[in-house]
Amino acid sequence: MRTADTRSGADVPGHHGNGATAGGAPGPSVAAVPGGPHPARLHQNPAPGPDRGPEERTPTVTTVVAAAIRLCAGENRTAEFTKLNPMRRVPVMVDGKFTLTESDAILKYLATKPGVPEHWYPRQPERRARVDEYTAWHHSNTRPHAAKVFILEVLLPAQTGGQVEQERLDGALAQLDATLDRLESMFLRRQPFLCGDDVSVADLLALCELMQPAASGRDVLQGRPQLQRWRSRVQAAVCHAFHQAHAVLLAVRERRRAKL
Repeated sequence: MRTADTRSGADVPGHHGNGATAGGAPGPSVAAVPGGPHPARLHQNPAPGPDRGPEERTPTVTTVVAAAIRLCAGENRTAEFTKLNPMRRVPVMVDGKFTLTESDAILKYLATKPGVPEHWYPRQPERRARVDEYTAWHHSNTRPHAAKVFILEVLLPAQTGGQVEQERLDGALAQLDATLDRLESMFLRRQPFLCGDDVSVADLLALCELMQPAASGRDVLQGRPQLQRWRSRVQAAVCHAFHQAHAVLLAVRERRRAKL
């Protein structure tokens, strides 16, 4: 995927995943992707969470032009944005007269657009069901547990100026560790990707969440060679889009390292 990025941001991105409103620094971005005579517009957060998934979807088919706006400035509360989503949450996609919310739904919708390789969201019922199986599990497991580590270790200290609450962080890391055990045993097993031999939207959703703690310099897959190899395969599948989608998080990591 080819991305022209005109983002601005602060030191730490706000956490605005599925159904996110206001909070930290860079808010959603507005991206245009091919969608018939009028391009679809994707209002998303360029930093953490599953909002990055649509931006990372395919390295060759979709062109995305992103421009960041600030949720903390209330730009999700404008009359224009409220018309798109009365809950004033991101992400939101508008494709002609069709408006859609929730990262999972947006990813699957975009993956069925003409010209997108079928492996992202297979048409064959059993293969598609495997993708749906993971994405249903994802929102109660990978997503909240990875996000909690990011919030406790990066976002809250940046917003409050306080220290990391180590006891709470240790508990969150234990939860995430158990989730990673299940990710390996239930989904990845001995196959290349979470849902089979080909990369899918399930892999994008999972890896986007697991990248969040990288903002603190933490590699949650350290000591897990099977998941590390999976990450490398997903990264190779989306090429340079991986680095573009995670640029804000990686920039936060470098700024934090420079302050040590």
